[in-house]
Amino acid sequence: PITPSRWEVDNMNPKTRTDEEARIEFFVGDWTNAGHVAPGAFGPGGPTTGETRYRWDVGGKWLLYQSHLELPGLGGYEVHGGVAYNVRTGKYDAYAVNSLGNLLVYEGIWTDESTLAFTLVHPPADSPSRVVYRKLADALTMTSETATEDGEFVAYYQTDFLRA
Repeated sequence: PITPSRWEVDNMNPKTRTDEEARIEFFVGDWTNAGHVAPGAFGPGGPTTGETRYRWDVGGKWLLYQSHLELPGLGGYEVHGGVAYNVRTGKYDAYAVNSLGNLLVYEGIWTDESTLAFTLVHPPADSPSRVVYRKLADALTMTSETATEDGEFVAYYQTDFLRA
């Protein structure tokens, strides 16, 4: 049998998690994705499918993820990133790097017991944008949104995560 390394054991140990880290433990695991992208910057719009994996790493303090998706008009798309709780700000720091060559940086807060919203802080955007996760019984919904001129957020991408 393969013995986990010291680092893998540290990353898997839920006893070392803060309350804020424990709140995002739900994400850990393998997921299948099915959703929809609106016509626009990502192409003609339509259904999307993919897979996502979340795992603890970097001393068990970063929840890292990898997503591999098929987007209509774009084909294969990858995004990798991570989330960690920042005790200084009281928010979650998050980043994403994607196969389009973009680095995106976010700050996240729980807006209620089941909704975690990440606001884009880098790069600067013409209008605010955010990514919102909603926890369901044993699933997640993720929506990427941008603000209209009147400040209302409108979804341009939505996907459901189901346990693989």
